[in-house]
Amino acid sequence: MDIYIGTYTEDSESDGIYHCSFDAGTGELAGATLAVEAENPSFLAKDSQSDLVYAASEVDLAEVLSFSRRADGSLMPVDRVRTGGSAACHVAFSSAHAAVFAANYVDGSVMGCPVGVDGRFNGLPQ
Repeated sequence: MDIYIGTYTEDSESDGIYHCSFDAGTGELAGATLAVEAENPSFLAKDSQSDLVYAASEVDLAEVLSFSRRADGSLMPVDRVRTGGSAACHVAFSSAHAAVFAANYVDGSVMGCPVGVDGRFNGLPQ
């Protein structure tokens, strides 16, 4: 099973989102490698209806980043949208997966934005 791990990159040796394999039979995590460089991708959400992964970029001008998964486990950047707040710390989907929502830690605001099946953000965040 593929596992993705978000990290803090500011003042650390981390470079972004890491990928590793999980063996449910043994409980072993193996082969952690950098899947994609990203700034403070602190929270990740995998879309269960696609091969898309979303990350909250926990920075001053917070963003939600979307990525498509490649066969080798690496991630390819697809799109990004500003959340209108600071330090995005959570990402969630609408029940139909037609919108992505983000919560911002510093100012306590929430943003929602329509998203296409390709991971591109459609329209303006609200």
